[in-house]
Amino acid sequence: GEIQATELGHIAAKYYVTHSTISSFGRVLKPNAREIELCKAFSSASEFENILVRQEEKVELAKLMERAPVPIKEPVEDPAAKINVLLQSYISQLPLEGFVLSADMGYVKNSGGRLMRCILDILALRGWAEPFCRALGLCKMVSRRLWNCQSNFRQFPSLPATVLSALEKKDIPWERFYDMSPHEIGEVARNPRLGKALHALVHQFPNLELAASIQPASRAQLHLHVTVQPDFAWDDAVHGGQQRFWLLVEDSESTTMLAKLMFTLKKWQMGQRLRFLFCVPVFEPMPPQYFVRAVSDDWLNCETTLPVSFRHLILPSKVHPPTELLDLQPLTVAALGEKNLAGLFPGTETFNAIQTQTFQCLYQSDDSALVCAPERSGRDACLHFALLRQLLHKAEAPKAIVMCADALAAKHTWGKLAKGYAALGSVGLLEGDSKRDLKSFRSHDVVVGTPQQVDGLTLRWRSRKIVDQLGLLVVNDLHCLADERVGPYMEVVVSRVRYAAHEASRAPRIVGLSGCLANGHDVGAWMGVAPKAVFSFHPSTRLFPIELQFQVVTDVDYDQCVHNMATAAAYQVQRFLTEGVSPVVFAPNQHFVHLVATEYLLPTLRPDAESRASEGKLSAEDGDLRRCLQAGVGYIHESMSAADVAAVEARFGGGGLSAIVVSQTMCRVLSEQVRSSSVLILHPQPAEGSSSALGGAGASEMLHMTAFAASSGRKALGQVRVICHEYARNHLKAIMEAPPMLESQLHQNLHTQLCAEVVARTVQTKQDAVDYLTWSLFYRRLSQNPNFYNLRGVSHQHISEYLSDLIEETVGELEAARCVAVEDEMDLVPLNLAMICTHHGVSYVSAELFSSLLSAKTRKQALLHMLTNAFEFTALPIHSEEHDDVYYMLKASPLAPKEVETVDANSKAAALLHAHIFRRGVAAAYGPEQKEVVRQAWRLCLALVDIVASSGWLKPLLEAMELAQAVSQRVWDDQSWLLQVPGVTADAAQAMEDAGLESVYDLAEAPAEDVARLAGVPAAGAQDMQEYARAFPVMSASFEVAQATVGPGEAVQVDVQLQHNVPAGAEELHLPVHSNLWWLLVGDYKGNELLAIKQISQTGSFSAALEVEAPTTPGTHTFTLYVISSVFMGCDQEFEFEVTVQ
Repeated sequence: GEIQATELGHIAAKYYVTHSTISSFGRVLKPNAREIELCKAFSSASEFENILVRQEEKVELAKLMERAPVPIKEPVEDPAAKINVLLQSYISQLPLEGFVLSADMGYVKNSGGRLMRCILDILALRGWAEPFCRALGLCKMVSRRLWNCQSNFRQFPSLPATVLSALEKKDIPWERFYDMSPHEIGEVARNPRLGKALHALVHQFPNLELAASIQPASRAQLHLHVTVQPDFAWDDAVHGGQQRFWLLVEDSESTTMLAKLMFTLKKWQMGQRLRFLFCVPVFEPMPPQYFVRAVSDDWLNCETTLPVSFRHLILPSKVHPPTELLDLQPLTVAALGEKNLAGLFPGTETFNAIQTQTFQCLYQSDDSALVCAPERSGRDACLHFALLRQLLHKAEAPKAIVMCADALAAKHTWGKLAKGYAALGSVGLLEGDSKRDLKSFRSHDVVVGTPQQVDGLTLRWRSRKIVDQLGLLVVNDLHCLADERVGPYMEVVVSRVRYAAHEASRAPRIVGLSGCLANGHDVGAWMGVAPKAVFSFHPSTRLFPIELQFQVVTDVDYDQCVHNMATAAAYQVQRFLTEGVSPVVFAPNQHFVHLVATEYLLPTLRPDAESRASEGKLSAEDGDLRRCLQAGVGYIHESMSAADVAAVEARFGGGGLSAIVVSQTMCRVLSEQVRSSSVLILHPQPAEGSSSALGGAGASEMLHMTAFAASSGRKALGQVRVICHEYARNHLKAIMEAPPMLESQLHQNLHTQLCAEVVARTVQTKQDAVDYLTWSLFYRRLSQNPNFYNLRGVSHQHISEYLSDLIEETVGELEAARCVAVEDEMDLVPLNLAMICTHHGVSYVSAELFSSLLSAKTRKQALLHMLTNAFEFTALPIHSEEHDDVYYMLKASPLAPKEVETVDANSKAAALLHAHIFRRGVAAAYGPEQKEVVRQAWRLCLALVDIVASSGWLKPLLEAMELAQAVSQRVWDDQSWLLQVPGVTADAAQAMEDAGLESVYDLAEAPAEDVARLAGVPAAGAQDMQEYARAFPVMSASFEVAQATVGPGEAVQVDVQLQHNVPAGAEELHLPVHSNLWWLLVGDYKGNELLAIKQISQTGSFSAALEVEAPTTPGTHTFTLYVISSVFMGCDQEFEFEVTVQ
């Protein structure tokens, strides 16, 4: 049989104590243990079995026993009494007379902290709140050699003994010192000269402010959001590099710990609000309150307690029972009625039970439907049923939209549909550009996109006639509506389609595909689905039953936590391999995937001949991947090419790999070949103060990863082992053992959505805004789970007042940000900032920041600083272990600030963006985040250009346009434009410029042998450079001023003829942005005045007209016409012309 250590065994190994000591602690420790019992437990440790009571020690021990603050019940002859006396004497710093007794004291001293921490961990394991806090106090007393009844000033070692004695004699509560002035504290200490120093020490004593809110997740579970605000002055000499605190959630009687977490507070987190989420049970009858307690792990009497009242707590309404899975005769693929459709279901002869039960509704009717089923239970087939119904029975509305949760899933879905539906209709992929997406929608039968892209496409549904052409909307992964990032957009799209259908009197079909939901029928009712078309199955209906196991780690340090998880994963992989099973390991990110595969699995597995023989078939340039494949280990992450991912999947599916490690974000797009009877999921401890829900993977991804476990010939059940931090165990258990309640996140992002609707004129008054909300899931869930949305009652008056206050507050903030104007106290009018925010999809907070910081003299460096402080980057995760990396990346940048005061999410974004622009390498772990930062920065650059243009300043506008080019091409002011060409280094660019090749066009026309010689590359490399250079666009411009002489203030029309040539092969430039966007503007450079501007994105020959208002001052004025690319450097053109004002 297999031998596994228990949690007590892990504690014994951690503190190097014997099994007899653990057994003794278990007998003595009780749920109501006080200091007497804790000291008794300490004395019973077998580590002290060789300490005896000598006759000559009894007198001194008796004297010491009388001075012990904690009573000792055992007689002086008992060795346990001696251990107890020595422990308390050590804390009290009492002198000892006997030499042998001093030697025994040394042994007790050396073991005191270790054994007390062992007792503390045992109490934490048992969840006893009161004994735990008392044991923690004893641990700190042993560490500091102080009793908790002594003055807190004694924990500062620099104070004289006379001052400490004077302070203790006054017996003033510690809280009163915070209200005293330095002079008053000096008077209390009888040393006025130390008043300022004592006052500073009072405010250096660690103190945390707590705030908490409750969100009911179900009738049996609460989400407790805790905010921690440090409220003390940090001093490196006093606090060192970090401070550790315990966060405890206790029941109403403070006897049981419902949740606990030790977190580390570092200096750079001072001034920030740290957010934590605890998942705690709620019992019936409902308790009056819970307690949240923050306790220092090092400082005595450093504790903050916050009661969380349940007085106004309203639990969610009861939900409908899940849909019963009927025992039906499985349908064959022939039921589709078309022989050529079987190719859409490769390897499938009969549909499974869920597909069979939903077939009639999805394929043989036009009713809206909702299918909530376990992951990998055939929801893809349900998508095909709905699309085939739409394409084979085209009605008056021939278009279909498939909305996926993220860009990765959308691209994957588009690839499968484009290949499978080639004979049935065209399938397009949305890009996020409103004009191109509208063109794609009108030219394809089916379009696939993310919620943000579909939101932009359908926003102006009235003018674009979207709903008139839309016959089917498929919402894939509807359970992601609970995600704070994509959920509001997904909800708005569905609500908008239903609202538009109500006005148009013709409803498109809406099909929702989701994971299992507890409130599936309620979600279906919001979508307009009839009860008979709601299929809300229970998780137990999954095709392959699984056995769920949890393995926890308790390390506070993130690096140690990662090491222990990776070690545990390597051990489990070896164990599975001895059973003949090749496991699938899911790791949280690319860095973790690479770490586990190369440093933990690779050294433990031996290469086999088959792996070495087939390794050469890969196109990967990653040497680590090749070495891993030789040893029978594969890995998949976001940065790998599609071909390499498919090759690794095929190798694993064909039995050519012993194990495969996969990034958790890739779980949605893995093929059916990746399946095993043993799945490992690594869920490390979240960052301290993370605002995300316990960090790591979301609920939908966790459920999706469990679906890769399938039964095999050796195992009747698929086995899923989750290796997680103790803090996250309750939350993950709740996710996996019961279907989640889907709640709206619209209230978290209402500003963005309301601003867009005001711009689209769907919402024109405050009442329209309230009516707009009534179509949302948010409105429906208000009465079902009011406390989740901070609503205190469910009556019509409560809801009406809540919605009115919400709209008033949101509109007020948009008005303060100069996005919306309120006329006659009701009418909402969009302003220029709102239009910019909606067009570019940026936050109103960022737009307000840009607008408020801009001036007529703003330069590019200041614009870059504003860009990196945008609200969009505040969601970038920042882990404590990344602090030093971000700091040094910022300091290494040529544009580094003089002082980096704090490292936060915006600092990380700045470091990654600077590294991108100045071509500085970053660690592989930052690669995906850097790509996302660059993508966001480009979008913010376009918004910044529009905001500067609206101010009428020309010079800052030109700087903003140059910043957009710098972000896209990774070239700054003092660098050569030739660096835009891949393969050209700084030295090669200098050599080319010295030879007269100053622009990309010069490089394209130069002899190939000269390019190879100057760049120091082979002829093939030089050819690649020149092919890239020849693909650069060419913009030819000519203009004519209609009237060169005008009156003051009259309009001057400038007609511009443009020839935009995009050479063949330009689509292969692999630029991160769309390259056809140009700006055409007229300005007065000397006067720093922008007169006219227009965006152009056409290709070929076309004309554009700019209308300029003539100055009011008579005379001849010189203006400049600019043609500027948003992407490429060296393509810009300037033309001067004169206008005479008479």
